[in-house]
Amino acid sequence: MKKDINLKDTAEKAKSFIENHTFSIGGRTFKLSSALLYVGCLFCALLIWFNVTDSSAEISSRSFDNVSVVIEGESALSRNNMAVFELIDKTVSVSVEGAKNKVDSLDEDDIVAYINVSDVKTTGTVRLSVSVKGAGRLDTSVYPSSVKTFIDERGEKDVPVKVMPTYSITSNYSHTVSANIDTVTVTGAKSVLKTVKEARSTPDLGVLTTSNTANSPIFLVDETGMDVTSLYVTPSVSNVVVKVEVYTEKTVPLSYSLKYGYILDKNIKVDLSPAEITLRGDPTVLEGIDTINLIEIDETKVSGSTDMIVKASLPSGVTDVNKTAAFNVNIELVKCTKSSVTFPYASITVKNPHGYSFGFKDTPFVIDYIVDSGSAKKVSAADFEVIVDLSSAHEGSNIVIPKITAKDKGFTLYPVNVDNIEVKIDG
Repeated sequence: MKKDINLKDTAEKAKSFIENHTFSIGGRTFKLSSALLYVGCLFCALLIWFNVTDSSAEISSRSFDNVSVVIEGESALSRNNMAVFELIDKTVSVSVEGAKNKVDSLDEDDIVAYINVSDVKTTGTVRLSVSVKGAGRLDTSVYPSSVKTFIDERGEKDVPVKVMPTYSITSNYSHTVSANIDTVTVTGAKSVLKTVKEARSTPDLGVLTTSNTANSPIFLVDETGMDVTSLYVTPSVSNVVVKVEVYTEKTVPLSYSLKYGYILDKNIKVDLSPAEITLRGDPTVLEGIDTINLIEIDETKVSGSTDMIVKASLPSGVTDVNKTAAFNVNIELVKCTKSSVTFPYASITVKNPHGYSFGFKDTPFVIDYIVDSGSAKKVSAADFEVIVDLSSAHEGSNIVIPKITAKDKGFTLYPVNVDNIEVKIDG
């Protein structure tokens, strides 16, 4: 009872305070009760105005066509080794209705249509409801209200690559066709992967007259040979490099050459065994080969009958059909004799770019040479030229290899077994 009396007293005091309390603004005095009544009336008026304005606002609608559908929740699929391989229905139309000022303020980028795949547990083509965000509290409708999408497990497999070219070729030529890869890895939807048997390439090579290389696309086929055109599987490479080697065979004689040309044909007999070689290679390459030079003979190292075993050096892209390991070379001098002559130091040509003061060892410098027998009596030291190069020489004793050449006298003449010359350079 005492509590009720206190509340009543408090209320009376508050009422008396409001009725009797005054305050001044700009020199004018106002009652508190009058001010509170004014504020309450103003608040009620504002509520009524807002209510009237909102209820009388103009209603408008607007359509957004070809809105791309966004996929959400794919990370949840990936945890189950699943993925969206294709959104079959890619766009929808979205209608928005509500207050005209709000509808008109929307931009096309504000409207987002999406599907959520996080709860999908089955594979195959599924239909999912389309939701809209970005329109605020405006009423929205979507057509179609759901879209189809293809969902499957991820997988991969290796399949063989088969090259099936089309071409024509002359009967005189042979050829081989090869590819830079034998297998290709295909990834994608498991349900489609199991139908893929192999990858094929069908380049049109035209008329084959020489070896060439073609870059050809590959495509996937099933066990019946029909194309697997599904977008749900993808090979690791899109092209295969097809190499076509066109070749023919040709037998040509073996030949030799002389390094300096000192020996006349009448003074040498060279026997090559075997005497010919059968080559295999590109027709355009073999067309320009009439002989294979088996050996270049250095005359300065031939002083009598000489036997050698050598290997054939063939042009790039050409092979020996018989794969001959080595060829025998027999060199025989005909009607030739070996002799010698003393060459005077004063007649030696010296290349001395540094201007050294030098001297030769005081011993005779003898040139051994080969000459055809009928011309032996004609040879003298004047038939040779000796050059000593001191460009790389140093102070003290130097051993120099002289360059000795025989002058063209119209008969076989060349130096052999050339000795070094000792040159002393003063400091």
